[in-house]
Amino acid sequence: MWVTEIFKKYDNKDDDPENDKIKVAIELEGILEKIKGGEKFEKYAKLYYRPQMEDGVLGFIYKDDYAKIGEVADTLKSGEVSELIYQQKAISIVKVSEIKEAQLYKFDYVEPIVKERVLQLKRKQKEDELKNELFNKYNVKLY
Repeated sequence: MWVTEIFKKYDNKDDDPENDKIKVAIELEGILEKIKGGEKFEKYAKLYYRPQMEDGVLGFIYKDDYAKIGEVADTLKSGEVSELIYQQKAISIVKVSEIKEAQLYKFDYVEPIVKERVLQLKRKQKEDELKNELFNKYNVKLY
């Protein structure tokens, strides 16, 4: 699926009142209503995008990409826009522009994607190891 995203982070732990989850949800809900009223999705995707993405374009993704984003996009038809997608510290709205069958790619194309995913998995494993080590060292128990 070719997916474009409107994305905004929030953090209820900081002191910035504009960074509150509820305020962000209200802001994005207003944008969603404007889009449903006829405004162009891409206009807002260019203003509200992930830091590492250009103009909100996620490109071709699969159901298991970007956690909830891929799952929601997989339920949409071409041209459809999602409702708000709540994530751990962000809210998104996605639009599917094109749906293609899965296809094979040359390794040169997927190599950076594979490397990034392996790094993410290794980071997560290391974080879990360090967390468990600290919990054991300081006798911390979660209930």
